[in-house]
Amino acid sequence: TAPIPSTAALGTTIYDVSQTNSFNCESPRSALSVAVQDLPAAPAVVSPVTYCQGATATALTATKPSATDTLYWYTTATGGTGVNTAPVPATGTVGTTTVYAGARSRYGCTGTLRAAITVNVNPTPVLPTVTSPVVYCRNAVASALNATAASAGDTLKWYTAATGGTGSNTAIVPATATAGTVNYYVSAKNTYGCEGPRAPIAVTVNALPAAPVVVSPVNLCVAGASSPLTATG
Repeated sequence: TAPIPSTAALGTTIYDVSQTNSFNCESPRSALSVAVQDLPAAPAVVSPVTYCQGATATALTATKPSATDTLYWYTTATGGTGVNTAPVPATGTVGTTTVYAGARSRYGCTGTLRAAITVNVNPTPVLPTVTSPVVYCRNAVASALNATAASAGDTLKWYTAATGGTGSNTAIVPATATAGTVNYYVSAKNTYGCEGPRAPIAVTVNALPAAPVVVSPVNLCVAGASSPLTATG
């Protein structure tokens, strides 16, 4: 009866097999080596991984227990079917999900230990409420722009460009020296460190009219007739 090798312990066991013919003659024995290999340990991971809602995510990473192992990814702590392509977290919905990384050795042994990676997707603030346009006359004394964040705990960030740049926590005071329209931008940043889209505020500086054209001096006689002064715009 062919033996069933035990896999309870690591190591190598040699089994020998021969054959006999109808004359009851037995052949030399062939050696059959059975090696019981160890299961891979759990991969090393960094957890949690945190994103802001709607951010562009990258594939999760893990470090293999051995250079010859292959990583497998699961959606459950036990069971299920693993895939060897690292998942890219979805960031469209706020919440927490857990992904598990396991390893398979070069001998085809799948480890029973899986490392959990928690993926947190934090909310992104909505656009602040602003009043736009803000209108000034040229060279008028301007005041700081204002906006209202949707959440009381959010911090406003001010910019001079629609994208890029470094936001300021101090509201911008528009320049009024030059006539024209300039756009300023404000966003909200929450306690998770997530910054929302930027709301534009158009600041229009209107030109001053030229001085009226007058005829001067106007000569009048004491106690004489007089009429309203005139000027041409």
